[in-house]
Amino acid sequence: MDQAVLEFLSKGTFVLAVLVVIINFFIRRTVELVRPDFKPLAGTMDKKAMYANRGAMWWNEIGLYALPVMIGANLGLVKGLSGLFDASIKTTSGHVFYAAVVGWFADFLYEVIQKILYKSTGVTLPSASDLATTTEVVVMHKDSSQNTPAASVTTVTVTTPEASTTPPAAPVVETPPGPAPSVLGGGVDKGS
Repeated sequence: MDQAVLEFLSKGTFVLAVLVVIINFFIRRTVELVRPDFKPLAGTMDKKAMYANRGAMWWNEIGLYALPVMIGANLGLVKGLSGLFDASIKTTSGHVFYAAVVGWFADFLYEVIQKILYKSTGVTLPSASDLATTTEVVVMHKDSSQNTPAASVTTVTVTTPEASTTPPAAPVVETPPGPAPSVLGGGVDKGS
């Protein structure tokens, strides 16, 4: 059992997982650029429909989970990547199976790396939640005199606009209270 753990914790496994994550990211972004209706419309706790159509449901509930496994299996077929596998895995079917298992765990490994990187450097890597329609941004206000974060924190929810076939409405302009502007005077009473 110790040999299997050592094989799984090798540099080749890490490189395969990174390859799966990168390829998965680009395939997902490409598909969702070509078919923007495949993006989730709402979260699981929202009261509105989560997906626009049945294809979007299949893409999000089945496709996105199967994609890393299929990418890993296909990477196992690439002859140039045979150096990433342990010497005890000699057959092509062994490479395919091992790479598919690494693909299955690639998302988990990505989240672990994401958390480690955030804790050590403060950098946030993109994740699947970045593709959602609603994002919360936390703004910490800094006290300039003491150069330390103040106690006030503002949370802003940003909602990306949904695809619409109707043209956008004219912007609403709010006017400040006071006299109404006139054609000649501009609304300011200059006095007599």
